[in-house]
Amino acid sequence: MTKLDPAFKPLEKLIGTWESAGRTLDATEDNIFATTTFEPTLNGKYIKVTNHMSFKSPKANFEHDSLEIIFYDAERKVFPASSYSTIADGPGTLTEYEWAVEADGTLIHRGAGAIYHGTYSEDGNVLKGGWRPDESGDGRDEASYDLTMTRVS
Repeated sequence: MTKLDPAFKPLEKLIGTWESAGRTLDATEDNIFATTTFEPTLNGKYIKVTNHMSFKSPKANFEHDSLEIIFYDAERKVFPASSYSTIADGPGTLTEYEWAVEADGTLIHRGAGAIYHGTYSEDGNVLKGGWRPDESGDGRDEASYDLTMTRVS
């Protein structure tokens, strides 16, 4: 495996494959399932994220795949990301995201009008959090959901 650049230390817990289950805020049982892999690429200067998600709720029912590339912006000390997805507005549509880790270890993933806040279990093998519309007002309430990610490798 490619060694991760030291600049990515705040995100190194993500490296590996994760199985996820969660639910929209109006659901009584899990209706979102995903498999996500985070891996260093291009001499460890980037993290490649591949994701397959199944989203089944009364307001939205779809499956999608995505490819996201995370890099480090040393000037701003954040991790911008570029994502392509099968649910975007057509082939080649790029969605910009940003990753950050707060001082208390909370993982932040922001983009497309929403923000994710997640916290790791003590052993780092479970990540629990939720997506909500952000302060931009561009997000949709029906896209709000909670998700538990469990490391499988």
